[in-house]
Amino acid sequence: MEQIARYPINRLTVKAEVEQLLAGRFVTYDGKSDEGDFTAVLAAARASRIFGVIERDSADPRADPAPDTNDAMLRVPMCRSGSIARVLCSGEVKDGEEVQVAANGQAVVLSDGTAVGEAKSAGKNSIIEVELY
Repeated sequence: MEQIARYPINRLTVKAEVEQLLAGRFVTYDGKSDEGDFTAVLAAARASRIFGVIERDSADPRADPAPDTNDAMLRVPMCRSGSIARVLCSGEVKDGEEVQVAANGQAVVLSDGTAVGEAKSAGKNSIIEVELY
């Protein structure tokens, strides 16, 4: 699946080393690879800080057989703070509501976590546009 950002202001490429990175999901920073790439993992529910939103699915580094560490499909574009990204939401989100991270890096209406962005479109269990903080 591919979810190119609506307005990608701040874009970066990250590498999937621990798990497959899925399009339209929040991710957190996970360090640097031996090759010098930034690495990321899907953000946990109520994560207080995100690294960005993935724009297309990566290859699965846990696949059998495992992809070569230099495989370009392990590296995916990610948009960062200031961008309007397309994010998969869990439940209903209305235009203008602040969102936090839900399970599997999805967006959910802010309740008891930290706001990571503001919805710029509405949706229910679908892709919405989120301005990233």
